[in-house]
Amino acid sequence: MSGRYDGDTKARAVRLVRGHVGDDASEWAAIRAVSGRLRMNAETLRKWIRQDQVDSGRADGVSTDSAGQIRELKRRNAELEQTIDPLRPPDLSTGTCASPPGDPGVSAGWTPTSWLP
Repeated sequence: MSGRYDGDTKARAVRLVRGHVGDDASEWAAIRAVSGRLRMNAETLRKWIRQDQVDSGRADGVSTDSAGQIRELKRRNAELEQTIDPLRPPDLSTGTCASPPGDPGVSAGWTPTSWLP
């Protein structure tokens, strides 16, 4: 297996490690045994176990659901920033306005007082 694993594979691997922990000397030994049987990286499986502990409230951290919500809010915020930027009024103190990149907007060299004698 390579690339991303589906949720069922992750859940199955985590369950196998939980059931295997008592048979081995340490959790890491159980992780290595299960990852070897499933032909996956042991560190990947260890991270899934840690995330499962966070998601189930047995460890501190950011849950998978919360991380997804944060990611979606950041995406939405970036989208709104792009929508709002062209609507911003010009900054008269610097002579600049919100223009798309590459669009000179106000002519180059213009300042609020450049038209005065």
